[in-house]
Amino acid sequence: MAADALSDKILFEAAQVAVKTLSSLDDRNKLRLYAHYKQAKGGPVKGSRPGVFDQVARAKWDAWSTLQDMSKQDAMREYCKLADEFVPGWRQKVTSKSESTPLAAADASGAAPLSPAQPSSSQAWMTNAFLTMSALPERLQQISSSFFPPSESSSGARLHRGVPRESCDEALDRWGFEDTRFEADLFAGHREVYLTSERYPKAIAAGGMVNGLWSFFGQMHGGLKGHAVSSTVDQVELVEADPDAVALLTRLPNISLDSKERLRSGTGRGLGGLWSLRNGCSFLRMPDLVVKPRHEDDVLTVLQQAAGHFIVIPVGGRTGITSATTCPSISEDPRPVVSLDLRSMDKLLWVREEDRLACVEAGITGSSLKEALKREGYTMGMEPESMEFSTLGGWIATKTKNMKHSRYGNIDEMLVEVRVATSSGLVWQRGMKDRHASSTGRRSTGLELPGLLLGSEGCLGVITAAVVRIHPLPEVLEYESLEFTSWDLGVSFMRQVSQLPRALKPACFRLLDNGEFKLAEALREDLHRSRWRMPRSGQESVALLLFEGSGDEVDPWMSQIASSCSGTWTGPAIGEALYQMYFVIPYVRDFGMDYSILCESFELLLPWSRISGLEWPSVVEATAAKHQALQLPGVAKLWKGLLPSTEGGLLRLSIATSVEGFEWAAALEAFQGLQDAARRVLEQQADPGWKQDTGVALTSLKAALDPHHVLG
Repeated sequence: MAADALSDKILFEAAQVAVKTLSSLDDRNKLRLYAHYKQAKGGPVKGSRPGVFDQVARAKWDAWSTLQDMSKQDAMREYCKLADEFVPGWRQKVTSKSESTPLAAADASGAAPLSPAQPSSSQAWMTNAFLTMSALPERLQQISSSFFPPSESSSGARLHRGVPRESCDEALDRWGFEDTRFEADLFAGHREVYLTSERYPKAIAAGGMVNGLWSFFGQMHGGLKGHAVSSTVDQVELVEADPDAVALLTRLPNISLDSKERLRSGTGRGLGGLWSLRNGCSFLRMPDLVVKPRHEDDVLTVLQQAAGHFIVIPVGGRTGITSATTCPSISEDPRPVVSLDLRSMDKLLWVREEDRLACVEAGITGSSLKEALKREGYTMGMEPESMEFSTLGGWIATKTKNMKHSRYGNIDEMLVEVRVATSSGLVWQRGMKDRHASSTGRRSTGLELPGLLLGSEGCLGVITAAVVRIHPLPEVLEYESLEFTSWDLGVSFMRQVSQLPRALKPACFRLLDNGEFKLAEALREDLHRSRWRMPRSGQESVALLLFEGSGDEVDPWMSQIASSCSGTWTGPAIGEALYQMYFVIPYVRDFGMDYSILCESFELLLPWSRISGLEWPSVVEATAAKHQALQLPGVAKLWKGLLPSTEGGLLRLSIATSVEGFEWAAALEAFQGLQDAARRVLEQQADPGWKQDTGVALTSLKAALDPHHVLG
């Protein structure tokens, strides 16, 4: 059976090449080929049927759905039969190739290969091939190199055909899961872009096809390159640590010297870290060793042994946008570097239902915490865009914002108590000995330990556990969306909603400009606004709304907001797609990097008075001028979004540009220059009073908690 499956795959790959030689084919037969190709690659059709306004996607979906539960192997065989119909004689070419490259004379059982005098049918060729299983890897490579065009099979191409589709492993040189990425295949002369997993069904078009992504990026540089740029992360050579340092460090508990572990711990998932990894950043300093503590006693052991000997850098999900996990250069600090990977400390320790509190170890990821509390009938309500990978300790250390902040607050409002390991010992407050808080609530005197740790970036101590507020699971979740004819009208609506009493606000509401919504349309082509009756000006904005709570709460909220709305309601499907899109955007950035396009966002907190008067054209002009001065190819693409609060909003500006032809370090430097140009213009429009300098206070506090400067 295994041999049959492999032989079918070889013929299936060769049949695709034969089909690509066709100069023309009617639509009916194109759909027949398409359906069997998709069934062979991904199994039965997925997702809901596209809408009537997207007839092309609807026809593809209908053709694919007719195959129902046909197996992948049967679909490959049927595809080959269609190739027989459209390209007669292609199998003979495959057979000819097999005869010109003879395999071993016999297999382990002594069976002789078929002689040239025997019939050269595809069955004979397959039998011959699989009598010599030991030669298959080389054979497959020969077939591939013979039948695929250079642009698709050259060493520079990224053909991810071997990626496991059910893996929960995290990628090293990409944002998220190893099994999830956008890929582009050439089918019948056209590029098809698809997501390789089913993790985000609401944000991605039915069947996982996102062909609009190719044109979304291609607009920047007159079309993307023919094939993806390969990553060189596997070629990175780490500098070996000093033997004396290794001898000292190997006495630590639960250690790893694995190169990938060191690379993971020494880089983040931000654009700079991933771009450096993908381009073989051998010159960057990485941790000498990774420790994976299972209990806070392990953390204490590391910190106490570190005093005067080595640096400790706590690491969680690597999702932060700062350089907190970056190792100092040798010239800055020659001491060995130990990375403290806290993800094994991931237990929900207790839930106190009467007090609506839970105690959780700091290494737990957002997704795991959500599931653990859900089993208890509760939620923390904390859903940052990075929640699949970021950790509770990371949220506290970076003061992470929450997409559902208007109902549940941000992490600083959820946090009740923390336990912190320092080089001087454990620190806690409110009787939290042995991780059981005996008292909670606000005190009128004294410093609050949680407030000191929020936003500390791990430089004061290592958070090992925290007590957080929890809430009963909501009975109802309702998504909605609104379109406004301009950005300013959308901002006005956001301001009105943000200043409602908390009991009347949606759990999540945010604004997208026309550019950001075009990205959503690229991911979900069935949401294309060509079906909307309002004429398009290109200046529109779209609001995402999420209501959650009891049924008695949600209906009045929606009625209250609808009564004062100046926009056009565009439905819950768009609202849900937009919410899930924020979990997908980092994968979009990775796809851009595959084709030498850098894309990243930065955020700026602004009061409403500044947001309303924002001079967006000046930002665009400054960025375009810098783009030209840097001699970057094509044009830069900019889009913006807004996450409101009562006093103002967090403005997020995204920039994307091609860096094709630039050396990798120069490309990153040029992109950062582009970001700086846009940021300067925005900051000039911001209120200087919002900026605060707490450097002196933090330096004094760090000297008390970390006298040996163990935590960098």
